[in-house]
Amino acid sequence: MRIIKRMNNWSIAIIGAGQLGSRHLQGLTKASIPMTITVFDPSTDSLRIAEQRYHEVPENPLISNISFTTIFDEIPGHIDLAIISTSSLPRFQVTINLLKNRMVKNILFEKFLFPKLIEYVHMSKLLSERGINAKVNCARRMFDHYRQLASSINYSSPIKMEVIGKDWGIGCNSIHYMDLFALITGTSEMKCDFSSLEKEIIPSKRQGYVEFLGTVEITSSRGDKLTLSSLKDYCGDNVIKIKVGNDYYKIYEAKGLMCHNGEERTIITKYQSELTGLVATEMLVSKNSPLTSFEESACLHTAFLEEAISFYNTVTGSAGDSCPIT
Repeated sequence: MRIIKRMNNWSIAIIGAGQLGSRHLQGLTKASIPMTITVFDPSTDSLRIAEQRYHEVPENPLISNISFTTIFDEIPGHIDLAIISTSSLPRFQVTINLLKNRMVKNILFEKFLFPKLIEYVHMSKLLSERGINAKVNCARRMFDHYRQLASSINYSSPIKMEVIGKDWGIGCNSIHYMDLFALITGTSEMKCDFSSLEKEIIPSKRQGYVEFLGTVEITSSRGDKLTLSSLKDYCGDNVIKIKVGNDYYKIYEAKGLMCHNGEERTIITKYQSELTGLVATEMLVSKNSPLTSFEESACLHTAFLEEAISFYNTVTGSAGDSCPIT
């Protein structure tokens, strides 16, 4: 590990110590920068699990101090990087509260970002006013095989992409594939069509949130097509298919396999606990992270959320301004 020196420690705060927050914490133990870490969560149980997971991985001597707290006032006044890993419903207000009371230079947001369209407008304005560098954690942009694929695309031909699998969480996970589609097509301007979803709301595994089954069809401003299908009775392997001109790709992420025009090769899909250290180093030191900017990701999120709210209201008979996607 190449150690990147600095006169003082970088101050990193993880806001939300649940499943993802604890994996971000594990990932920071692989960073090559000197740092102090504060983990905040109102739940003592979440903090206990996060601390337990922190001790499951090798110690990083570059972490000079780590604290776990349920008290907001114990978060440092100056934060070089805030990792916002709460669930989506409280994320906007938690971030607003943090920015009003702390000096924050960089933010890594988890997704689905926010459940209300107006929250994207307000957050965009606030980030711009504060000059905060904000990224959204759609990690496929960090994978070599997707970056190589995107760099080899022939943009003179329309791109067709399909994701199909068994009940993979089309609400909370579509943004991952829309982000990959944006990387491959070179545009974040998209329209979503929810007319092929099953007309029911499925309770999410996370209490208070919802999921869907069926197919969402997405069209880019270039005319490229993305089809996302989460099916209850699907029997095959989950697969990503991409066709452009004479090139045809099939990616089986769970198997670590990519097929290009019938030729197979192994790919590596890294866990979050293997990525966050690199993300932190890139955002704080090189300022050149390949992750999606907040502005670009907000375009993708709002394109999906507009249709999700309409669909949710139609099925439930409500007239709200949000959709509880986690």
